[in-house]
Amino acid sequence: FGTGRSVTVLYDPANPRRFEIRGWDSRTLYVVFAGVGTALTAGTVLALLVLVITL
Repeated sequence: FGTGRSVTVLYDPANPRRFEIRGWDSRTLYVVFAGVGTALTAGTVLALLVLVITL
């Protein structure tokens, strides 16, 4: 968010320290990290399988 931009903030009236800024959370970031983690895990498993098979 840039300076002067409007944002929607949700907060718990009973505990104002609990809040959420709408739009701050992007699911795209989670999907990218999950994809990278999956690719790295698959590569590691493949490398280990090749190592075990060729021994």
